[in-house]
Amino acid sequence: MSFFGSKSQPVKVGDQYIKSGYPHDVWEVSRVWEASDGVLHARLVNIKNPSESKAISISVLEDINFFIAI
Repeated sequence: MSFFGSKSQPVKVGDQYIKSGYPHDVWEVSRVWEASDGVLHARLVNIKNPSESKAISISVLEDINFFIAI
C-alpha cells in the first residue's frame, strides 16, 4: 500500500502505477534491474495494451510528480 506515491518497501514485480496527471493507463512492473551505472530501473507494461512498455529509473517511478503507486 502506498501513501502519496511513497513506499516503505522497494519496487517489485507486480506493483502498479498511474502516470501523474494521466490516470487513464495503469502500468505494471514486469522487471526490476540494476543498470551498468548502478541505477535501478523498472520495465513497465501497460495493462490495457501489453505491447506498450517502457523502461524507467526507480527514482523517477517513485517521484509523485511522475508516477503514483496504486
